[in-house]
Amino acid sequence: LDATHDYCSDNENLDSLWEVLARGREQIGLDQLRDAVEAAFQLFVRKRNPKRRVQAEKRSARYVDEIMREVVPLVDKDGNYKVSRDEFDHYGKYLKVQWKLLQTDLHR
Repeated sequence: LDATHDYCSDNENLDSLWEVLARGREQIGLDQLRDAVEAAFQLFVRKRNPKRRVQAEKRSARYVDEIMREVVPLVDKDGNYKVSRDEFDHYGKYLKVQWKLLQTDLHR
């Protein structure tokens, strides 16, 4: 969650988030991508309503599933169910767009 926040807030670059997920590997699986999506979802929930308790994993699973259906085709370009560092750039761009949309929405 911290690495996602740091990236979205421009305190760190995407390499820092990648390292948290990849732990020295050249690729991550969709499980690690899902972990990143889950962390982003929880971050966005907290930003939208700081007083609301973060949803339990079971309750947030359907939202994360929806996001994964959107993100996987954007990120896993070769369809091998693995994400390379280069492919991960697409997730970074997606995350930044969503973060900007959230910030715009919060400042209305």
